[in-house]
Parts: sequence; structure tokens; C-alpha cells
Amino acid sequence: MKPTVSIIIPVRNEEKIIGKAIESMKQQSYSRKEIIVMDNASTDRTVEAVKRHKVKVITNKKNIGIGNSVNRGVKAAKGEFIIILHADHYAKDSKWIDKMLLPFSEPQVAAVVSQRRNKKRSSMSIGERLFDSLHIPSVNMAGKPTEISILREKADAYRKPTLQKLGYFDGDSYPHGGEDVDMSIKLRKAGYKIVLSDTAMVEHVFSSHQSSPLS
Repeated sequence: MKPTVSIIIPVRNEEKIIGKAIESMKQQSYSRKEIIVMDNASTDRTVEAVKRHKVKVITNKKNIGIGNSVNRGVKAAKGEFIIILHADHYAKDSKWIDKMLLPFSEPQVAAVVSQRRNKKRSSMSIGERLFDSLHIPSVNMAGKPTEISILREKADAYRKPTLQKLGYFDGDSYPHGGEDVDMSIKLRKAGYKIVLSDTAMVEHVFSSHQSSPLS
């Protein structure tokens, strides 16, 4: 029997784009899955937008930071594997989950990072072009999963027992980002591998704060 996969989508104030991420996961051919949206005290209509897609949503009454919000989702998850998918990413490929799980056939692999690509630069706003220049899309053309040192934390898969063993993400020390880098260090110190998939790909649509440098 296939293992259960829990897809955790952390979100805050993304009512316009959250639906695309959810639907791309609902349309995955991988049957043993659950979707958990972690709403981090959104002040817009994000929660209402999520509920229209009829998936589980857990709402934080106050902003507890992305790391702590993800941790809540991991603890509530039933899956043996955890996928963290940011709200501004989605998968066109209905076999994306299957492809994300393939590298876990190697016991030393504890985390799998999806390749990602941005939309065409000619259609980007000024804010999106700035973000695009600072964050190079992840591409692997090696024909096999390749080991990398740092998690991207945009569309990553983990073994849940490993996250539990390492004490989850350190959302208290890194409330505004950086918890993924910290987890990368923990994984490598414990002797685990982080790999970039050669087959899985997600699309990046840009969040609201990336689209405008003033937001």
C-alpha cells in the first residue's frame, strides 16, 4: 500500500492565488493524500477562499510566523511524508507527488526539493522582476536527483519521522524566515541528504508582496 502524503500549504493574505495551489494538489493522481491549509491569521478573505475548495484549514488566531505555523500543520498531519507547498506555487503535472517521492527510495534522503520556474520575464511586474533577479529558479538537468545543501522551502517533501526526530522547524529563533536554512543544517549534521528532483516541477506565480515592492 502506498504511504499517505500530507500536503501542507502555509498562507497569509493570499485570497487571490491560494485556489490555484489547492486545486493543483486536489488534481494529483496520487490517491493517498490529505491537504491541510495553514492560515496564519490572514486579514483578508483567504480563509473564505480556502473553504470554497473544501479542504481542511487550520487558522492561527495570531501571526505565529511561518515556521511555527508549518509545525502545527506537521503535527496535525496523518501522512508518513510531508509536502510543504507555498501558496504561490502550483503543479501542472498530475504526477508531481509521485515524482517527489521517487528519491526517497534511498534511505539517506530525508528531503526532496522540487524544481521550480517563474513565468516569462516579459510579463512580470517590477516587483516580480526584482524577486526573479534575486531568486534564481531551481533547475536540475542532470537526469537524476542531485544532492544540494540548502532547502528551498517552496515545494519540498520530507519524511515526517525525520522532522519529529530533529524537533521540527525552529520558528521561534527564525520567526521571519531562515527556518529552512536552519533545518538544512540540522539534516546534514544528522547525516541525511537533501536532493533536488530531476523530474518534479512547480510553477511560481508570485505572492502579493513579491508582485509589488511597496506591499
